[in-house]
Amino acid sequence: MIHRYSVFTEQDSFREAGCSMVYHAYRQALKNHGSFHLVLSGGKTLGGMLRTLTEQRWTQLINWRRVHVWWSDERMVPAEHGESNYNTAWTNLLSLLPIKEKKIHRIKGESETPQAAAQAYEEEIRKVFRKSRELPAFDLAILGIGSDGHTAGLFPDGKPEDPSGLILAVKDSGSKDKTPMVTLSLKVLNNTSSVLFFTNARGKRRVISSLLKSSIHGNSPSTYPAALIQPRKECIWHILDEGEAEIKI
Repeated sequence: MIHRYSVFTEQDSFREAGCSMVYHAYRQALKNHGSFHLVLSGGKTLGGMLRTLTEQRWTQLINWRRVHVWWSDERMVPAEHGESNYNTAWTNLLSLLPIKEKKIHRIKGESETPQAAAQAYEEEIRKVFRKSRELPAFDLAILGIGSDGHTAGLFPDGKPEDPSGLILAVKDSGSKDKTPMVTLSLKVLNNTSSVLFFTNARGKRRVISSLLKSSIHGNSPSTYPAALIQPRKECIWHILDEGEAEIKI
């Protein structure tokens, strides 16, 4: 597996590089199997890049009618909630593109329980990939990293209902607000072809340094959940570091 990282010092080049990664993964997926399965997370950092993808130079390159959009994780909140990962994607990307509703596969955070949302999401994945006994093979997952080293809904102190499942219902997510979550499991994330960690370094330099030393240089293993992400083809890091202190790798 390929590990690569790039550090950016300003927003524009950071976002453009993210868009370029999406485009190249899209081209490869169309060549391989005719459609592109993109997994999104959430947050303001990703939202800025998604908005850039709606600019003409990118919409001329990507045919969004051939794209399926999924989510790595979701809080148990309604779709219009400010903390909803779906809402981030809808506001900055999906509402501005000619993408069919049937190809937008959201986790329904308004479900009665995390378990119900997880079951419905797994059923949606099985329906689209049509192989009930195999892991789904997404093309690109864009993930963030928290200040505690979490990624998707995989937290240091998270307690999933069924850690062996494809989709995990996490009652106590380990997040600051303790909102229950639904997340793709580690084994599903690791069956993705490529993962892009797209993150701002602010407040995370120590965590990011540890993760990069572990994954890029093969130093002592990091204990953070993000260190467990090992996709099939490549793990790419795009880091925005606008501060004076540099990330030490």
